[in-house]
Amino acid sequence: MYNRLIKIQKDVFGVTCGHPLAPLPRGCPQYFFYICYMKTTPVLNILFLKPLRFILLVVLLVVCGKGYGQIITTFAGGGSGGDGGPAAAASIYDPTVIIFDKHDNVYITESVGHDIRKVSPTGIITTYAGTNGTAGYGGDGGAATAAMLNEPVGIVCDSIGNLLICDALNNRVRKVDVATGIISTVLGNGTMTDLGDGGPATAATMHYPSGIIFDKAGNLYVSSAWYIRKINKYGIISTIAGIGISGNTGDGGPATSAKVNIGCMCFDDADNLIFTDVGFSVIRKISPAGIISHVAGVTGTYIFNGDGIPASNAHFDPYGIAFGPDGNLYFSDLNNNRIRVIDRSGIIHTVAGTGAVGISGDGGRADTAEIDRPDGLVFDSCGNLYFTQIDNPRVRKVTYPHCGYLSVEESKSRTSDIRFYPNPVADMLFIEGGVPLESVVLTDLLGKVVYRQDGVRAGTLLVSMGNLPCGIYVLEVMNSEGVREVRRVVKE
Repeated sequence: MYNRLIKIQKDVFGVTCGHPLAPLPRGCPQYFFYICYMKTTPVLNILFLKPLRFILLVVLLVVCGKGYGQIITTFAGGGSGGDGGPAAAASIYDPTVIIFDKHDNVYITESVGHDIRKVSPTGIITTYAGTNGTAGYGGDGGAATAAMLNEPVGIVCDSIGNLLICDALNNRVRKVDVATGIISTVLGNGTMTDLGDGGPATAATMHYPSGIIFDKAGNLYVSSAWYIRKINKYGIISTIAGIGISGNTGDGGPATSAKVNIGCMCFDDADNLIFTDVGFSVIRKISPAGIISHVAGVTGTYIFNGDGIPASNAHFDPYGIAFGPDGNLYFSDLNNNRIRVIDRSGIIHTVAGTGAVGISGDGGRADTAEIDRPDGLVFDSCGNLYFTQIDNPRVRKVTYPHCGYLSVEESKSRTSDIRFYPNPVADMLFIEGGVPLESVVLTDLLGKVVYRQDGVRAGTLLVSMGNLPCGIYVLEVMNSEGVREVRRVVKE
């Protein structure tokens, strides 16, 4: 049997999760391997192996409190502290974009603060680039912490770990070398133009670069106000969207003939480039063939008009955007003070925020909390959601009870005899209770009950998941002795 290298990562609440890093050696069956366990319990979590051609059900051991609602907390900001201390006690200024590197460090752009902050996996905040509030241009060839930036917005890490920064009002893209901390300019010369297509990116100009992202092939995409430019693996730059005029036209035709107003970008599994068209209240996409089309929203109409409706009819004010681990599309609804999600069936829901402006709700359900003009968002390696707030500036985190909220009393409770056996080939989940089962409830991450069986009165139960879409579910099982088990089920 082949051994498998897995990465063990620790969530801030004490849950350790393992994820696959690389394919197995040639000739070895293609399997995924997941491990998850609580530090405070002696029980090693269920692990399961699956051929990639079939559906994977990964059942992760969880002991948690009641309820399925996402829990919101403050991750960074809201305090008066500074560098070298806990991020949650620090003061941060106008946070916009947030990303993770491959070592689980968090980077946050402070656009009006003109710097980049870094939060380590242990929660300590420092300044990574910029001079703490001083706007300007300078410092290339020296330490990034001594350099001047002017409204940094988009950021991304390359495959090595170097940090690329959209230095928007300097009309440049800067790079901080991960090994040396030295900053340099890699795109633009300060000129407010978008020229240089067909030549090396190092000789091109870029007007107000704001969004930046890599595709899975290693090509770099940078958005300016009214263009998306692409730098291929050979360093050649070209325009893939926009004509240099703000607008929302051209759907169904070449993206290079369309009017756009770019916010943030992400890629789906089919290599479509999804972006928020800010100011026009829509989400659009560009296919690999270069055709632009409408994804969601009603052009020019952003006032909230409800959840549970087709996203094509929904009103919102989109900025940050990302796909979640469940394959659904999440985005910040800035002036509606919400985080929204479009599920795979095209229906829109609210994940966080009530629409009321404020900062209340930490420690409770995210969908009952107040948030204030959310902007950038990102998911960590354990599937938790982080987003920035421009007003009442801070970074909030949306997690789930089963991802770390574990009380001392619960951790000391006895291990039950309830067992779970996923069958990925038949797309079934077999539950064995030891004693008769009383109830089984399966809920999706939006809190919707997708399966429920009460009064089972039997020692075993077979649950079919064949009619459910891929994603993450929460399974709660209670036996006749009142013993309750909660587990996360991942269907891929």
